[in-house]
Amino acid sequence: MKKWFVAAASLAVFGIPAAYGASQETPKPATAARAQSAEDRAAKACKAERASGAEAFAKKYGTNQNLKNAFGKCVSAKPKAKAKD
Repeated sequence: MKKWFVAAASLAVFGIPAAYGASQETPKPATAARAQSAEDRAAKACKAERASGAEAFAKKYGTNQNLKNAFGKCVSAKPKAKAKD
C-alpha cells in the first residue's frame, strides 16, 4: 500500500514522464561550452603573444588613444579569424 501511495504521489507531483525518468526539456546544444573553450584558447594565445612583446602587441591590437584595449580586441579577433578560415 505504501509503494502505491508513493508512486501515485510522485505521478501527481512530477507528472507521468518524470515518473518514468524521461525529461520534458529539450537538450541544450553544446555551442555555449564550445564558445567558452574557444574564448579560453584565444585568451591563452593572446597572453602568450603579449608576453613576447607588450608594446608591439598594444600597437597591433589596440584601437583607443592609450591602446589599453588591446587584450580584449585580440581575444575577440581570434575566433573571428578562425571562422573566416
